[in-house]
Amino acid sequence: PAHPGCIALSGTGGTAASGSPYPDELKRGHWFLDRGSFDEAYAAFTATIVAGQSVEVVAEARRLRVSASVSRNDFVRAYEDCEWLLQHNANDYDTKGTMGMYCIHSGYYERARQYYFEAYSAAPDEHKPRMLRGLDRAIRFILLAQPLAPQPCSTFRVTDMNLRMMWDFWCRAQDPTPRNFAMMYESTNVQLSTPLPYILTLPGNWARGGDKQQPERRCPLVVYMHSAGLVDICKGDVTKRQLQIVAQEAPQVRLVEGNKSGPVDDFIGVAPCCPPNLGLVSNVPKHIRRWKCYWFKACDMNAYAAWDFSQAIRSRDMEGLVVDFLAHICEVLPVDTQRIHFVGSSCGGYAVLRLAELVPFLPASVVPLAGYYPQMVAEDHDVAQLVPFL
Repeated sequence: PAHPGCIALSGTGGTAASGSPYPDELKRGHWFLDRGSFDEAYAAFTATIVAGQSVEVVAEARRLRVSASVSRNDFVRAYEDCEWLLQHNANDYDTKGTMGMYCIHSGYYERARQYYFEAYSAAPDEHKPRMLRGLDRAIRFILLAQPLAPQPCSTFRVTDMNLRMMWDFWCRAQDPTPRNFAMMYESTNVQLSTPLPYILTLPGNWARGGDKQQPERRCPLVVYMHSAGLVDICKGDVTKRQLQIVAQEAPQVRLVEGNKSGPVDDFIGVAPCCPPNLGLVSNVPKHIRRWKCYWFKACDMNAYAAWDFSQAIRSRDMEGLVVDFLAHICEVLPVDTQRIHFVGSSCGGYAVLRLAELVPFLPASVVPLAGYYPQMVAEDHDVAQLVPFL
């Protein structure tokens, strides 16, 4: 159908939900609409509205007339019908589907997604596939409208979508879809309220090989933790700039960006971004709020540059947030928990060593690239204990 969620009559067999038959003029308009004769369809729907057989029939005619109007690029008349529907039939799932269709053609993709999701949630089972097609269409438009960086770029920013919705959309897609998504994790734990931006990389072979229908399949998970450069960002759209740098640094993201194939097609990757300042993570005294957060420790930026960790402190909230984030990833996505790999560069090399200490049962391997581990015995960072642990 040209316009998911609006092209089909709500009733079945030419009968309205109340059981009364639809007028012949309405069915005639639907016949024209289905064949692309939009002017004739518009005229038939208008005649049905003027006849005013019932509110139910008028609502159906107006829904279908919206479809005819947007096909004629007559968005003024389409908006007028949408207003009427919202006033008289706002809670009807077909009205929400019509609003979704109108918003897509008007360029309001986020609103379209919301309307289609509400329509899908409220629709009876036989009409859910129709609403789902509209929902997927809206999500695809949202993705393509929000590249993380100027083109060419195959990483798309969807920080306002939850992971479950993103995964379900990606699994349903029948044609090639992006694999890198810049997202946002927000913990349900009130003590860990700091949003955590991250880039999700999905396995290419999952989509291409038809494995979407194999619920028992599990994929390895590669967790990449970035270097200290991201914590220097403190102006402008900090989240977007952090994500852009992580996209250039994380190996799995770069491989997909470069259209490379191979092992990167067989695992799920996540690359979280560390909040730049300690004050964003924890409720701390004012004099240390601007200390930089280097994953699981925090200190003054100049002290870090001098490699002086004598005043550094452990960030327990950051530890809890990252562990909570990994639990969420493993809960929502088909992760093989026996094959989770921690990879980090420089400051991220420290981070994966520390993370392996915190959850020793989790990683199958730990790969610190140019990493280090500060001696901070008072803050539970003891190199002498770390070495035998590894």
